[in-house]
Formats: sequence, C-alpha cells, structure tokens
Amino acid sequence: MFVKPLFISLWTAIDPIYYSCTRLKYVHSDDEQRNIFRVRLMKYKGQPLQFTDGTELTRGDLLVKIHLHNVMLLKELSDKKSEIKKARAVYRLIEQSLPGLAQFISTHQKHEQIKGIMGITMLNRGAGSLGFVSANIQNKLFKWYKWGMLLPIHFLFSTHPWKRINKYAPVHLFMSKRTLMAQANRSNK
Repeated sequence: MFVKPLFISLWTAIDPIYYSCTRLKYVHSDDEQRNIFRVRLMKYKGQPLQFTDGTELTRGDLLVKIHLHNVMLLKELSDKKSEIKKARAVYRLIEQSLPGLAQFISTHQKHEQIKGIMGITMLNRGAGSLGFVSANIQNKLFKWYKWGMLLPIHFLFSTHPWKRINKYAPVHLFMSKRTLMAQANRSNK
C-alpha cells in the first residue's frame, strides 16, 4: 500500500519544522549511535509517586520528558511485517538509547535536580523489563486528547490497526534517575 510510504515521506519533510517549533533536544552519545529519544526538561505536575528504588517524585520536581523520534522509528520498522518483529525492534531501539539518555542527564547542568524521566505512549508492553513504571493517565480529557494524537502513529506502526484498538490506551511511563543509570550500565556491558 502506497499510503504509508507517502505519509512517512510527508512526515519526514514536516518533522524539522515541528522540531524547530518545540523545545525538544536531540540526545547524542559518545558511541555515535542514533538515539531514538528527543527530550526536554519539565516540572512534574502529577500526584506524588514513589519508585521501588526509594526515589520520591512530588509536584514541581524536575524530569526529562522523553519523546520517541517517530520518523526514525517508522523508517526502522518499515520493512518489518510482523507485529512481534516490530515490538522487538522498538524494544531494542529503546534499550540501546538508554545509555545515551543517561549520559545526557549526567552531563546536564541541572543533573543534580533531575529526578528521572517521563513519557506518554501507547507502546508500553515490555516497558517494565526496561525499568519503566507505568501509570494510568488520570485526567480523562487529557487521556482522550493523547489517544487522538497518538492514534495516527498507531495506524502507521500496526500491521492490523483495527484489531484490539481499545487495548492501546496511552499511559505515563516513569523511570527514576537511579534506575536509568543502573539500566544504562547493564546495557553498556
């Protein structure tokens, strides 16, 4: 079907404009490996959270908000036909990008204040084995808004986009800085 390649080409052309209009930054690492994350600093506005490593997250704490570089992800997955192969590829890309994200945080001028990372995604299966903790989005209006924003991405990624569409609800993914550093050390070995 020619719609996906056309949409990916269009998105590739528009992405630099989108990037220049946001506060997102690319994550670069020493090993010159492409990183799937684009990030920005943000203050946490949700309910207090406590991670299993003891890190407490309260309103106003500094986090790194992670965004998947969707154009890069779409290009990486374009030749994969199976949902399982796509899921493994996404998992591997995220796992390989965590050390670069850890390096970004450890060299950031506000690294002492940063408590962890946070993202919103529909791609949350297997996130726990990478060290992420998921939390449901409490605000129903915001949840529907994010679902609407992420739905086009779902249709481009999925081999069978209409199957089990109601299973793919957006969630918050969190990881403490301590867990990220430990995960990055494991990935580097």
